[in-house]
Amino acid sequence: IELTEELPKSEYSLEMYVAPKGSTLWDVSKHMLVTENILMTQNPDLVFPLEETKTIVHFRETV
Repeated sequence: IELTEELPKSEYSLEMYVAPKGSTLWDVSKHMLVTENILMTQNPDLVFPLEETKTIVHFRETV
């Protein structure tokens, strides 16, 4: 495989955080540097405090 041209930089990123059992919405928001509203909009199935370790996803624009 050869790299023939540079790939354009992405305008978006996807962040994943494995939040431990017992984490609150505030804990996760603070760790991911995102508002509680955005976090819940993107992860509507979450119930806090977490009853088990969960992988939480945050999608953001990087531009």
